[in-house]
Amino acid sequence: MPEPAKRLYFRLSSLLVVVAILAAIFGAARFGYDQGYAAGQAERERAVIITRLYDVDDLVNDLTFGPSSRDALVDFLGHSVEPTSWSNSGGPGTFSWLEGPPRQLVISHNDDAHRQVSAMLERLRQNKARGR
Repeated sequence: MPEPAKRLYFRLSSLLVVVAILAAIFGAARFGYDQGYAAGQAERERAVIITRLYDVDDLVNDLTFGPSSRDALVDFLGHSVEPTSWSNSGGPGTFSWLEGPPRQLVISHNDDAHRQVSAMLERLRQNKARGR
């Protein structure tokens, strides 16, 4: 009688080993899929172009603080924020202006670049407030 119990135990343990191997394979495949999906999602987010307006009248009109002109401000931002991503370098980012009080810089770019532009403009304003 002990013989059938031994066979049953062997079959169950073999089945458990097979299930564990399959779980490991599919778990690794799922992990790879998730990683690939996350990388693809990041690329899709970078590809979305957003247009935002930035009030820069205080930076453009102040002749004592440079960048003192529109061109200098655009050049500064273009060289400071993802320099190869602007239209003059073949990228998707663009600058333009809305005239009138207040002067507004119109930037079309991805969200990451907009965060960098906002941070750079904030630093310029902080430096201006400190008298630099």
